[in-house]
Amino acid sequence: MVPLSAHTVQDRQNGLAAASDSYWFVWHPGELAPQRGKIKQLEGGEVRVWTPEGLERVLRGAYHWHREQFRLPPFPTGPQIITTAGDRLAGSVEGLETGRLLFQPSAVQQPPQTWRLPFSAVQAAWLVGLPADTPVDPALYSWAEGYKNRDTLRLRNGDILAGVLLEETDARGDHTWQLQIPSGQIQRLAPEQIAAIRFNPALARRRLPKEPILLVVLHDGSRVHLTRFRLEDDQLHGVTLWNEAVAIPWSKVVLGSMTSPVAPRLTDLAPAKMERQPYLEGSPPPSFQRRHNGLELQLVGRTAPITVDWGFALPPWTALHYELKQPYRRLETWVSLAPEAAPTSRVRLRILCDGKEVALPQEGLLTSGPAQLLQIPLDNVRRLTLIVDFPSRGEPGAVTIWGWPRLIP
Repeated sequence: MVPLSAHTVQDRQNGLAAASDSYWFVWHPGELAPQRGKIKQLEGGEVRVWTPEGLERVLRGAYHWHREQFRLPPFPTGPQIITTAGDRLAGSVEGLETGRLLFQPSAVQQPPQTWRLPFSAVQAAWLVGLPADTPVDPALYSWAEGYKNRDTLRLRNGDILAGVLLEETDARGDHTWQLQIPSGQIQRLAPEQIAAIRFNPALARRRLPKEPILLVVLHDGSRVHLTRFRLEDDQLHGVTLWNEAVAIPWSKVVLGSMTSPVAPRLTDLAPAKMERQPYLEGSPPPSFQRRHNGLELQLVGRTAPITVDWGFALPPWTALHYELKQPYRRLETWVSLAPEAAPTSRVRLRILCDGKEVALPQEGLLTSGPAQLLQIPLDNVRRLTLIVDFPSRGEPGAVTIWGWPRLIP
């Protein structure tokens, strides 16, 4: 998890400390508090750290680590690609090659790398910065609505074109892109004309490996998921979910968070049942992975809102019921009111394990202020219920953000 103290220190993105000199907070199943130390080795869920006291510890099952004194950056807002796996990578699109997008990630410059992503692995590519209030989910792009089973191009002059993006750049070698429109004509476009591409969602493919997956957050806000990851020679090596081996400078990594089929995100599990009793008709519904308006989930931080990589937004009264198919040690999640909630807003949280209510701080009353971490024991628990309740009769409450909810085996 991400201790909020990590968000109070000025982000030194223009001068990252050498990897060997940086301290990290490393979370693992055996302890509720993170271990502080310098990461020397990393492979799978095993992390070898040197503590400030000079002791070496091997932390097996480590599931979350982040660099000390660096705030978690928000999602990129400049040119980027968004993959079907949820990767959000800042950088530049260099062209097309046999059904693949050629992409230069901005965080990997020395030496520069060109990553090759199949069209089927990409949801959207932005060749310019994102306009304000762009939804985090490309499925919600209003400009791509109504173009079913087509690639949709948004041009910089505001025009929209839909058709089939051909697999190669123009054979004339001037790097124009080719779009075959429904009439059969081929439109040739220079990259300088294109603002964004929403790839045909009907062709999207998402690889779901059964092995551990590491979410990596880079200093520029990029997010990428890796399997078969290891730290070697100050490079984080791994395989992307589009099956390409990559190496990322360790000095660019701010955070790593590992999940697997036996240690899942709570959002990977579908609730067995969801109940809702809104305060007023038209109140915002529960939303998963984003706010109801399509924007990114954010917790309240000490100095600024904190972007959440996975979680949900629940208004009162909402109850989520989960059936746990395997044993877990605990549930961990950060909770706060939504950043836009009124300062006087509050809600009451309730968590039930096999029907028995768990004691929560302040009897579950959540008020405005920085997010707090909940660690709920789940020994032998098979039914987990999360409830966002009204604080009192006649009081409307506010939307509550649950950030990074995960089950610890």
